[in-house]
Amino acid sequence: MVELGRLLAAKGRTSEAMKCFSRAIRIDPECASAYQAMGDVLYDSGSYWEAASEYRDSLIVDPANPDALTALGRCYLKIDELADARASFQRALELEPRHTEAQRELASIDRAKAA
Repeated sequence: MVELGRLLAAKGRTSEAMKCFSRAIRIDPECASAYQAMGDVLYDSGSYWEAASEYRDSLIVDPANPDALTALGRCYLKIDELADARASFQRALELEPRHTEAQRELASIDRAKAA
């Protein structure tokens, strides 16, 4: 269901994609990838608070997911929660020190702070 949802989202059929993700979660409430995929669709639509909620749900199931932590950090950046964004990126880097997106986002926070 998650992969079908991702395919639908890629084709711009977000409503159908969200139904697939919701169904995947009903089938398996421990499906972290369904929460994360739902967060991705919400983020892409500009619903940053809602996306952050989905990423947090994903992290409840899989707390060691650097991609979900980085995505959550991006949401925090969009809603001007810089301390939370920094913490998310740092946690992602603790789990995967070479996570390039987390490195890049953390560096952008540092540059903005220095400016």
